[in-house]
Amino acid sequence: LVNYVECIKVDYKSSREEKFYDVQLSIKGSEDIYESLEKYTGVEILDGDNLYDCEKLGKQEARKGTTFNVFIFSSMFCFVEYS
Repeated sequence: LVNYVECIKVDYKSSREEKFYDVQLSIKGSEDIYESLEKYTGVEILDGDNLYDCEKLGKQEARKGTTFNVFIFSSMFCFVEYS
């Protein structure tokens, strides 16, 4: 699993690789597991009052997201439906 932040207007990208044993997916409003995975790995735009504080470059507009670099066949998925 890789969590990343990528600035939009300046050349800066930060990423952190993490081991994972399960993935907690929200199923509310999703048709199937594929749509839940798309939501989990969706890109969030950090802008306005929610700018990314980029180390030496100050607050910047950025994209924040999660990707899977390795997918283990024995991964466990926890499905959660919040009301």
